[in-house]
Amino acid sequence: MDRRSFLSFMSISSLAIFASAHGLTLPSESTPEAFALGTGPKENADPKYITSFASKRVSVPSSILIVNLKNQKTKEFPVAFSPHLICQNPKDPRQLFAFQKWGKLLAEVRIDTGKVRYVTLPDDRTFFGHGVFHPSGEVLFCSGMNYKTGKGELFELNPRTLKIEQSIKTLGVNPHDLQLSLDGKHLLVMNMGPHPIDGIDRSHVKDGVHTANIAKISLSSHKVVQNRIFPTEGQGYSHFWQRENGDVLVAGITASLNPQRDKSVAGLMTNDGVFFDFSKTSETWPYLGEALNVISDDGNSQALISIPDSDVIVVMDLKIKKVLKSVPLKIPRSLALVPGTHRAVVCAQAGNRLGRGFFELNTKTFEVKPILSDISMQAGPKGAHATWIAWDGVSK
Repeated sequence: MDRRSFLSFMSISSLAIFASAHGLTLPSESTPEAFALGTGPKENADPKYITSFASKRVSVPSSILIVNLKNQKTKEFPVAFSPHLICQNPKDPRQLFAFQKWGKLLAEVRIDTGKVRYVTLPDDRTFFGHGVFHPSGEVLFCSGMNYKTGKGELFELNPRTLKIEQSIKTLGVNPHDLQLSLDGKHLLVMNMGPHPIDGIDRSHVKDGVHTANIAKISLSSHKVVQNRIFPTEGQGYSHFWQRENGDVLVAGITASLNPQRDKSVAGLMTNDGVFFDFSKTSETWPYLGEALNVISDDGNSQALISIPDSDVIVVMDLKIKKVLKSVPLKIPRSLALVPGTHRAVVCAQAGNRLGRGFFELNTKTFEVKPILSDISMQAGPKGAHATWIAWDGVSK
């Protein structure tokens, strides 16, 4: 696998981040070949699990499901909450971390033994669902909020001691998606901006940037070296995909009280800070609900955007910035490229059941075919992301 193929894994696999940042080729037994994702009851399944400090945070007993797409084997690890994202330690691939979105908990899971340990934040801080390892594997950066200051922070966790040793300010509020830059020298974090509903703890921001912004932070100095601010308030961007020229593709939703009926938003922010809103550059944009995942093919000529509430994957022509095609698929959640190919793997609802299935989307012909569609699992939250991991070491 060449360097560009590894970089394609960058935003979804901390193991591949480590390899690409060091110019390494992963051994075949450690090559990412499986997906890890959070599953369990729907987020509002039982009111008794809903906590009061963060209005949207839930603590529903759930699990991490690991699916090997080559041999179709699965392995499940119970955890105390619905994981939003799972991250694999590049230095110790048998160590996984699962992040709670708008919650106090971070779970460490040993896939060789099944042992689970938890990190719990104090009342004035909250995890925001994403994390990424330093290229050395010695530090896990976690996106979160400090409600005492009303500012976004990246918590630096020691993966051996499970202690948070320090934090980095993100120059925004509600930081969510967090990635290592393609050159391995910076962190990129998406600050979503304040929540529109008055009275929710996430909206109490006294100063600073009030719109969504992407901050680029130096790994060496921990200082923000670039801050790209989105021009429109009321549009919450939460996830992004990096392009080799420094541009980023972004996805989110128009922020209001009716998220499933609000317009999806997606666009391209150039390295110079010029923003193109796809809902305005396209002739039609009928999509509702959060645009959840956005990825780009190796040639950077098109983007794929999953919108679960609209049951569609939108294909954007990035040269003319218009919709090329809408691919219908029931509640498409996670979306990831298979490096070096014209294929993407989609986690979506399997048929009319509540379970999930994995599907392959050909990025040239846009044909969809099932890979593994008979998984005994509950649907879980729509926002949970599947990530590539190495299967080697999973307990039998």
